[in-house]
Amino acid sequence: MSRWTRGIAVLGALGALGASGAFTACASRDPGVADMDQLLLADVAEVTEASVAAAADTADAALGRALLTAASTALRQWSGVRPYPRARLPFVYRLMGRDGDEGTLSYDVAREVAERDHVRWVLGLWLARGDQGWRVTARLTDVRLHREVAASESPTVQRAALVGALGDALDGVRRVLGGRGGAIDIGRAEAGPLPRVTTASLEALRSYDAGSRAWRAGDYARARDLWLRAVDLDSAFSMALGALGSYYFYNHERAPGERYYAAALAHSERLTDYERLRLRAQRAAYRGETDTAIALSGAIARRYPSAAAWYDYGTGLMRADRDEAALAALRQAVVLDSSLVNAWINIATTYKGMGRFDDAVRAYARADAVDSTVLYRGNVNTEYGGALVHLGRMAQAESAFRRMTESARVADRALALRSLGYLAVWDGRLDEAADAFRRAAEAAAQIPSPLGEGRSRLLLAGAYRLAGRLPEADSQITRVLALARDPTFEPVMLALIAYDCGRQGRSAAVDTVLALLRPRVNPANRADVAAAALAEATSQLERRRPDDALAALQRTGGFPFFVPPRMLAAAALEASGRPDSARAVLRDVIERRPFGSEGQDDALRAPLLLGDLLLQVGDTTGAARQYRAVLTQWRSAPRDFPDLAAARAKLAELTGR
Repeated sequence: MSRWTRGIAVLGALGALGASGAFTACASRDPGVADMDQLLLADVAEVTEASVAAAADTADAALGRALLTAASTALRQWSGVRPYPRARLPFVYRLMGRDGDEGTLSYDVAREVAERDHVRWVLGLWLARGDQGWRVTARLTDVRLHREVAASESPTVQRAALVGALGDALDGVRRVLGGRGGAIDIGRAEAGPLPRVTTASLEALRSYDAGSRAWRAGDYARARDLWLRAVDLDSAFSMALGALGSYYFYNHERAPGERYYAAALAHSERLTDYERLRLRAQRAAYRGETDTAIALSGAIARRYPSAAAWYDYGTGLMRADRDEAALAALRQAVVLDSSLVNAWINIATTYKGMGRFDDAVRAYARADAVDSTVLYRGNVNTEYGGALVHLGRMAQAESAFRRMTESARVADRALALRSLGYLAVWDGRLDEAADAFRRAAEAAAQIPSPLGEGRSRLLLAGAYRLAGRLPEADSQITRVLALARDPTFEPVMLALIAYDCGRQGRSAAVDTVLALLRPRVNPANRADVAAAALAEATSQLERRRPDDALAALQRTGGFPFFVPPRMLAAAALEASGRPDSARAVLRDVIERRPFGSEGQDDALRAPLLLGDLLLQVGDTTGAARQYRAVLTQWRSAPRDFPDLAAARAKLAELTGR
């Protein structure tokens, strides 16, 4: 994922600690639990007793999945074991010759998986329906010993009390394992009974689980609707409230995001320690409170170590540009689970940010080996293609982008078209770039995504401006200004709009956007503060106050896009009579020229601007070198391409040709 793209997913898991209650248990002699042994949770199996079989409904798969969701995070509180990541199952199935097996993970199949993947424990759950009600049974196998070592059965309850019965059964197994010197920590029962730390409403639990599944499948609107139903059924269901907070922040709707997170935290006494920490970490990350988010995710990784926890911690470090620390955390994630595809993606993203493009492509290849579709979904496609572009593998990058244009998801097609536009700009094929950006904007409008449409229209304006088609560029800016009142336009995006208005010479529009931006700034959000400073610098430069612009630019350190602050700085330094400093800034832009983000078009113009500054001080050799770089960069551009024509004319004047 990119460093700016919202990559924090709502994980489909509830946090819960097994409740105390009546149970029956049997155990072998002290099974023991070595520190950080893994535990694989099998699917819930339904058993209908013969006396009610004729009248029974068919097995309720949704009910089993909902109970599995509650059980999975109850296990997170068992400090002596590490829950086995189910995302790894397809990888292990391939090793077992069961490629494509997406059926039920029965207790027996789970034990086969555990033996193949060196997992110590397998826990099975059975849901039995009889004349008097329902019972939940939990059984644990020690795979090393090849035998069952614990079993626990809940009392018979009515359907509405099944969540509590599940807690009883799990608590029975936990007590057996934690007794007589076992390593399972049973001192965390203060989190309360399972219905309290999740929800007592079975239907709310089912809706929450179904929403989490929809989210993982990319059906975000359905996920939202299911989570809304869950909180309608239980208004204090903290995990569902937190999921809704994440949904709205992910979709750049801060006000409802804040409202749902506040509601979730108001009921945080119902949460387990793990889920409480995770909720706070997610909110801090979405708010841009980077240090807090990193501290919390680091605490989770150390207290509840898992591949997912180390991945979250590494991702936070990556977003903060703490590259070496991010790599260390992300490598720990893949040590714990080499099939964790998103960890490989963020290892690649980190390497890419460090300019280590060969290493990035190798990490992308590791991700592709686990999931052959991951490089052709979302922003990962642009990131991957960008690494290939920097290695000069243009045809391969174009092939990757074109493959994603065939996606069934409109959002993916829009992103792929945008990437093809970036690639065409890189080569100077401006008519192709304009067509790609226009089609990307139209696709985003179909979703509808005002933010996505606005970003693509800004890029279209940049392509028109490079081609010298200024009235058409101006028309696109006007359309973006109309879209920008949508609440999904956060301060960073508004700052980019102000920057583009400045490039277009629309001073009044810069101030209009700045007025729109200021009320949306969260003072605790570093990126927001930097965005406001960038818009202010643009406004000051338009007023011909370069020193004031430079002062504002001192506050843009948290801006997530590299080029705009530096191009503004170069212009302000030149205007304030400091051409040496302006040349240094432009050299930095040339050395680090980005692909696939806002400001790419300006970065590609930097050699021409630097050449002009070098000519002013009589460095004809240096100027000629920069003009030749322009000719090389845009060798595929038409001869009347404005910057290409200017560089060719100046080089001819210098060389006498």
